[in-house]
Amino acid sequence: MKKNNFASIIFLIIIIFAYSCEKEQGNSLVLFRDVDKNTMVTKNGIYLRSSFIKSSIIKYDKIPSQVDVISYFDVTDTSIAKYGHCWSIVNKQPTLNDTSSLHKNYPKKTAKITIGGENGEPEKEIEAILFRSNMMNMRYLTEYYVRPYMITQGGDTAYGPVINKFKTTYISDSWSRLTNLFEGRKNAISFSINGKGYIGTGENSEGEYFEDLWMFDPERNIWTQKNNLGKDIDQNHRKNAVAFVINGKGYVGTGETKQNEIKKDFYAYSPESNTWRAIKNFHSERTRAVAFVIADKAYVGLGEFGNEGSLTARSDFYSYDPSKDVWTAVATYKGGRRAFATAFSIEGKGYVFGGTDETNKLYNDFYHFDPGNGGLGNWVKLEDLPAEARKEAVSFSINGKGYVGTGETKNGKLLRDIWEYNPKLNKERWIQKKDFGGEIRKGAVGFSIGERGYISTGYGKEPQGGNFRCRNDIWEYLPDSL
Repeated sequence: MKKNNFASIIFLIIIIFAYSCEKEQGNSLVLFRDVDKNTMVTKNGIYLRSSFIKSSIIKYDKIPSQVDVISYFDVTDTSIAKYGHCWSIVNKQPTLNDTSSLHKNYPKKTAKITIGGENGEPEKEIEAILFRSNMMNMRYLTEYYVRPYMITQGGDTAYGPVINKFKTTYISDSWSRLTNLFEGRKNAISFSINGKGYIGTGENSEGEYFEDLWMFDPERNIWTQKNNLGKDIDQNHRKNAVAFVINGKGYVGTGETKQNEIKKDFYAYSPESNTWRAIKNFHSERTRAVAFVIADKAYVGLGEFGNEGSLTARSDFYSYDPSKDVWTAVATYKGGRRAFATAFSIEGKGYVFGGTDETNKLYNDFYHFDPGNGGLGNWVKLEDLPAEARKEAVSFSINGKGYVGTGETKNGKLLRDIWEYNPKLNKERWIQKKDFGGEIRKGAVGFSIGERGYISTGYGKEPQGGNFRCRNDIWEYLPDSL
């Protein structure tokens, strides 16, 4: 069949099964249909605007995290070799260069359907082939464009019209899974710049160390590999490094190598040119430290140094001024020597939570750093997290609130709880939120983009009671309100 004959292919019915995490009434299906306006709206906020009169939405009692799209075409057409759907959130006319799925995911079915009946045309019944595609890892509060495609035996490709444009609802305090990073890892670094997230370095389940950097685009839900840390520097792999962002540039440094070398080197990354340059080394060799940013300065401290097997925890902190490429000592952390803590910043203050010392004691204490006091700054103890002490937790901040969770307890138990810290509350500033959407883990990374938080990688249990391995999943968090 030639391309200009594809107009005879009749795309008629779209059925979207939207899955969700909040149970309503039983397991019954709820059908919404508006033939006159040709617009359907489900209770949980999924919108479908179809260019065809015969359309429907069948809704299960779960919030959307994956969607099935089903279309029909004339069963008499035998020249079609492949068919499926493609979709995008940025391309209004999606193609196979965007996300797509083949019909092979599900058995094809034959059905008798009624067509016509609109614009005065008589109705008639035809036999059609049904094909179904699965849209995985959907984002909340996001509009999708979907259309079917077909490939002939001769290799020609044709597309149907955009049969479906719908928007997923906003579900507060919720997690949704996005596209996996190419390989699992733990104790990596992360940061975000201009609407993109970055993850790099770390160690995989086989004990291999990385020096790579990957960029995550949440709008397109894809990963793109960037130049390795330091680019032209050999053997720059490491884990337990730190990272921060100042004025649109990412900074990565310190950590430990597979040969147990403790590092103090630092590099600045420019996303526009995808290049790295070396900056002034940190004050001393350091691994398992923390970092946060206040205004145009970064603060790096805690962690351990020494030889593997005889590492000594530290309580010192240093500020970094990129305009002068200078590290300057600031006030010592009042919580004592600490490693494997986690840190974030909110509205001109840095916050540090938890960690462990060289005696393996774990902490659930919480301090903030005020950069005043003539530049030396000052540490103030805040209320402890009302949950188990832990190390290798993860954190990020959104809209003036901090979020802390996951990690490992003293008895080796891994966690997935998430806690929100609101400094504007007069008391009980810690509020437990919905558990992390992925499995229990430690050594994950966290970052925020706009008003959404992200947790990825780490060491934890595989789904459905599997083995413990380094993870490569990434989850997006929506807070209580935007």
